[in-house]
Amino acid sequence: MKKPLLVLSLMIYSIAFTQQTNHPDYFEKYWTPSAGFVTQNYNDYYVFGCTALIATDSTYVGAGLLGLQGGWQPKSYTFSIDEETKGYNWDKITEVNTLGMLLLNSYSLIKTYDGNYVFASQQLQPEINDDPANFQLVITKFSPNGNILFKKKYFDSNDNKIQVYDLKETKDSSILLSGLNNVDSLGGGVLLKITSEGEIINNTFFQPNLWPMGWQPIKVRKSFEYKDSSIISFVDKNAMFGNQSYCKTRIFTSKNGQILSEQFLTESDTLHAAIVQNVYEAKKNEFITFTRDDDYMNVNGQVSFGPIKFVLRYLDSNLHVKWTKDIRNYNTFPLDQFVISAETFVVDTVMKWIYVSGSYRRSDYSLYKHFFFKLDYNGQFIFKKYFDLNYSTTKNVDYATLMAGSLCPNGDIAFSGQLTYEDTYESPPIFIIRFTPDGITKYADYLDIEETQVNQNELGVYPNPSTGIFHLESLSEEPMEVEVYDQQGSRIQLEDQFTATIQLENQAPGIYFLHVKQGDQFWVKKVVLQ
Repeated sequence: MKKPLLVLSLMIYSIAFTQQTNHPDYFEKYWTPSAGFVTQNYNDYYVFGCTALIATDSTYVGAGLLGLQGGWQPKSYTFSIDEETKGYNWDKITEVNTLGMLLLNSYSLIKTYDGNYVFASQQLQPEINDDPANFQLVITKFSPNGNILFKKKYFDSNDNKIQVYDLKETKDSSILLSGLNNVDSLGGGVLLKITSEGEIINNTFFQPNLWPMGWQPIKVRKSFEYKDSSIISFVDKNAMFGNQSYCKTRIFTSKNGQILSEQFLTESDTLHAAIVQNVYEAKKNEFITFTRDDDYMNVNGQVSFGPIKFVLRYLDSNLHVKWTKDIRNYNTFPLDQFVISAETFVVDTVMKWIYVSGSYRRSDYSLYKHFFFKLDYNGQFIFKKYFDLNYSTTKNVDYATLMAGSLCPNGDIAFSGQLTYEDTYESPPIFIIRFTPDGITKYADYLDIEETQVNQNELGVYPNPSTGIFHLESLSEEPMEVEVYDQQGSRIQLEDQFTATIQLENQAPGIYFLHVKQGDQFWVKKVVLQ
């Protein structure tokens, strides 16, 4: 049983320091760019999660959290890396925050129209900072060379705890901040609009759901400019029934700080829940949403978890759903055997491609696959790519999570995230994987990658060789009929199933041939049983 990875949140509160050859002592002691994190006292290790990434053809600008294993002493970290040399153009770190066990994605990072960068951070314990002001939200704007242009602090009361999930720049260069405003511990959603210099224009507040036993927070995940200068927001709004709480994804429109309308994005039945993973504007006033949809089962009055889905939806300019795509591959990875996790997706609005990343794993981690899918604007798969991660030195990867994605100007797709090693649970400082639009891996820092990619009209078989279990993968979701033949041409097995897993553990090692029929397609694949 693997040790669970405690995922850390990101707090982007910028205090500049000099280049990597002259870091402050407390930072130099624990980390160097070439060596990664090293042991400190009490057998603790630093971990790093890169949860924001902006990629160009020559640089990466990103942000993440440095913190001790277990979530202690977190420091926010921002950087700019040269793509060719992987050397740092600049990097910054915050002071230590003694509060532990933080939440993921408490910030956002964007590049503005004028070429600068803006990021938001949540300060959880302001009283421990050098600045005695009691603040909860910090917005920092810095130039491409890392110089801070301004740093603004907001909300001078402990009862106002802002957690920002998303930043967006509007046509007039103002900035939308979507998040959670924990006023008086009620947990209402918040949409702030500020000028390019950080002055608040208006504040839209989304009322929380109140009930006798406590409060249910409203989380504004993503916001965009919409028709007639209004704002559209994608919101997780909790609903209650019985003793259960279920998150409902809704769409709000607002203008000048006032809410105009509200509608469900997903079904409103009580045995269904949805959480917004991400949203992109595909065309003007048209949106692609990516949600985690949970089903629940009610058996004899007892509610329990059912299947977890990860769903793409395309919304037209009237916010009607044009198509829905469940990206789970329940043929190759049966729902009763595998857990799917999909962290992020990227949209190429010029070429009209959709890229989704995530992972499949068995509950005992006996099989762990990352995936990288490409779809068109009609929701049809172009390819499915799977890969294993193997650390390129003596250390073995324990867990990898792809947290942020970015489209490069040349069409490449870059993903960043968090990587930890077995036994020590330390992390390399930067973890980035980059693909071409055709799914070819250009590089993966710190990793060797074993890959399988399935394109249209192709059939993938993996692992191959195998000690007994082979998985079949195509872009079609039709059932497969599989016949297994030995080298003498004798049929030894016949499978007719939706679950494309072939088990040959009881056969003698050697070469076998799979005859696979799916719809009007037919393949013959050679496999090696070890």
